[in-house]
This record gives sequence, structure tokens and C-alpha cells, in this order.
Amino acid sequence: MDNYFDPAHALPLLEVAQKAMKDSFTVSIILALTKAQIILTEDWCAVWKLTEKVLENRALNLDLRPEAIKIIVDYMILYKDYCD
Repeated sequence: MDNYFDPAHALPLLEVAQKAMKDSFTVSIILALTKAQIILTEDWCAVWKLTEKVLENRALNLDLRPEAIKIIVDYMILYKDYCD
């Protein structure tokens, strides 16, 4: 993350990567985390929903170490409490 407080610059590159690697869990979760960072000040439930959508997508190739996925989930699930 070149600029933690302005991750929007990364979106075009990540969207191209996702089109090129549609089945990649890694690319999908990084894109979701980037989008979540952008909306973090607006809607904490949506932060979780972006992450959850990727986690539930069984069509994705789990090309990320389970330990890394656990770290992401352990942190991002905190936002689930803000969903009704």
C-alpha cells in the first residue's frame, strides 16, 4: 500500500488484475480489502460484506496461505457486528 489513507489509486490496477486472474482468491481479497479501506469511514457493515463475499466464493482458487486468510478474517470479522 503506497498510501494507506488513499488506496483508491490502486483500484484500477487491482481491477485489471482481477480480470486477468478471475479465479484468484488472493487478488479478490486484496481488491475487497482495498475497497473496504475506501469505505471504512462510511459503512462498517459494508466493510465486512465486501470481505465476506470473497470468503464465501467457492469458485476461487485458494492461492493464499491459510495462515494469511486467518489473519484477514480475524481482523475483518470485527466489522460483522455492525451489520443488522
